[in-house]
Amino acid sequence: SQIRTGDIAMFRGRTLFSRLISIWTRSPYTHVGIFIWLEFAGTRRLVVMEALEGRGVFPSPMSRVLERKGQVEWFQLIGPNLNRHAGAGFALGEWGRPYASAWQFIRSFGIVAKLLRLQAVDTDEHRWFCSEFAAEYLHKTGYRS
Repeated sequence: SQIRTGDIAMFRGRTLFSRLISIWTRSPYTHVGIFIWLEFAGTRRLVVMEALEGRGVFPSPMSRVLERKGQVEWFQLIGPNLNRHAGAGFALGEWGRPYASAWQFIRSFGIVAKLLRLQAVDTDEHRWFCSEFAAEYLHKTGYRS
């Protein structure tokens, strides 16, 4: 009940793909999403808006998120003048967008890009992978680190 719309969900996955992401990024976190409270027929439900391979951007009910293997951690979004409404509007507006293409993923995380210290380039602004989606969400809220 303390989670607010716009707070961040960070995942520590346990699948092989998650472990590879963790090794490559040198981070314990392998996935990220955005908590949003939605109203359905007079009932409030907590969902996580996320971009998942094979599914794209969509809301996952919190009950399903908790069934996944791995661990989910909650991070409160704190800062002056945050516009959670604008951020949530952006996230919900992206519902149905496709997941990033393989080329976009390779370009952003590929070994050649890493070795050459190339900055990530968005090859398709209408497709998302999770960290890119969350970063754009934070930008839309006005969050500054």
